[in-house]
Amino acid sequence: MNWKKIKRLLCIVIFFTPGIIWYQDTGNILQYYENTVPDGQLLYVLSKLFGLYALTGIAWQMISILINRLGFASENEFRLNHAIFGGINFFLVILHTGLFYFAVTLRQGKSAWQLFIPNFNDYYHIYLSAGLIGAMILITLVITGILRWYKKSSIVRYLHNSYWLLAGLVYIHALSIGTEAQSTIGLIYYSLLGNSIFFLWILLLLRRVRMRMIFP
Repeated sequence: MNWKKIKRLLCIVIFFTPGIIWYQDTGNILQYYENTVPDGQLLYVLSKLFGLYALTGIAWQMISILINRLGFASENEFRLNHAIFGGINFFLVILHTGLFYFAVTLRQGKSAWQLFIPNFNDYYHIYLSAGLIGAMILITLVITGILRWYKKSSIVRYLHNSYWLLAGLVYIHALSIGTEAQSTIGLIYYSLLGNSIFFLWILLLLRRVRMRMIFP
């Protein structure tokens, strides 16, 4: 099996696994159209689906960044993929957040605007706030990413490097209160992605240490 086939197979696995994890937990989506289902439940389960895909996209973005820094991808290909993944991840996070807001609003019968204010009063709200802060960081990344195309700035570059904090927060958010991510298949899948990020980061760190030893 050549590299192109392996890459294609990997893309298929990455694309379908979050949907499989979600379906395993929620079942047939048609059941959420029944009158006995609580208000907002359909939006809630759809929010969870987009959340799983957002977590996957953000993890894969980290992997692609490290692969590029290790020199395993062309710069032009990386720049294009980086911009595309960034836009898709932003769209997925907005859908995840927006659908969750409307689900809670329908369930409460009034606007759930308080969800957009960090709250550290209890376990659930602490990790809900981790996701909210992660979404805010993602907005910053999108803005600074656009600015980088037009203006070279050390401040913009520094702010854009906060994607590592974003990755940490969304993982904490998902693995703490996301029931699908906490399932057996979810833990295996997202642990593999997380360990891949860690492994590539170690490789990059070792390469930099070696280069400093060769060229002090």
